[in-house]
Amino acid sequence: MVTIDADLENPPELVRALAASLDLMRCDAVVASRRRLPRPAEVLASLTLGRLLGVSDLFSNFRAFRRGLLKDYGLRLGETFGCELLVAMKLRGARYAR
Repeated sequence: MVTIDADLENPPELVRALAASLDLMRCDAVVASRRRLPRPAEVLASLTLGRLLGVSDLFSNFRAFRRGLLKDYGLRLGETFGCELLVAMKLRGARYAR
């Protein structure tokens, strides 16, 4: 499963490479991290919660997940599901790559 922003900030032609990196990096989820975070709040959140989760860009929505990782999981937070997914996967023992 791959998530990507609708505004195509991330190039859709990289979706296959991102998904393939799950096997290459032997992990359950891959987060494509931006080199520079645009807002101070994103920097702070990534330095705190992102560090606990093992992700350097907590708000990157360009991610690949193993298909069964969130089986039977019901999203609850609506628009903020990106961070919710990362926390839920970590609680289920997911291995991340960034």
